[in-house]
Amino acid sequence: SEMCIRDSPSCVVDMREAMGLSENYSVMRAVFNKSLEEYPASCGVAIQSQYNGQADVTVSVKSEKGAEYRLILYAVENGLKYQQNDGGVYRDYTHNHVVRKLLSATVDGDKLGHIAAGKEKSISYTVIMEEGWNAENLSFYALVTDENGYVNNCLLYTSDAADE
Repeated sequence: SEMCIRDSPSCVVDMREAMGLSENYSVMRAVFNKSLEEYPASCGVAIQSQYNGQADVTVSVKSEKGAEYRLILYAVENGLKYQQNDGGVYRDYTHNHVVRKLLSATVDGDKLGHIAAGKEKSISYTVIMEEGWNAENLSFYALVTDENGYVNNCLLYTSDAADE
């Protein structure tokens, strides 16, 4: 089934349930708690990266049970300053976690296939820095989905590119 976002700003929790971010706290908390209680993660995610003019990124997924998984990986950047409409007035605004590039082949992710219980699979990507990107502000966002396309686990990884 397709997820429909009707209001802005909005979010989708684990690709299961959509809600507007103007919902009251108790509604939001109930959605997040339902996800944590009814759909526990069955895999762990780890990311390693090296930076030398380009980023070499390896994502590892270890499964607690035998299951099919896919990996969606984004390069995201913080600190992008652009104007934004604030009640009819355009003001400078710092945008964080802006998607710079989808690194997996599609938004549905790259197939990791079946991972047996206690086993791990890794997949590597090379990220060429494009003009205007700031490597010091670049992070990687990995989403691991199950056979139904729901997010099973995720990780936002920030490397210290400036220190490498």
